[in-house]
Amino acid sequence: TEVKALVGQLKAGGDFDALMKSHSEDPGSATTARPYTVTPDAQLVIEFRQLSLRLKVDEIGVCQSDFGFHIIKRIQ
Repeated sequence: TEVKALVGQLKAGGDFDALMKSHSEDPGSATTARPYTVTPDAQLVIEFRQLSLRLKVDEIGVCQSDFGFHIIKRIQ
């Protein structure tokens, strides 16, 4: 699937921002590539929030919500 291919590219050193801009269906992230600040009480879908908080810095993970698939890389 496209998600697996993208994760493979990222784990091989692909540029996260460039791939997000060319593949994201989220109008905000696709155009700005700005990171989200994720806290336990952030107003984000629970699947996104839980995975974001569980990842280690520089780790990439995937989750699915009602909005589709989310490929997340923790940056700090």
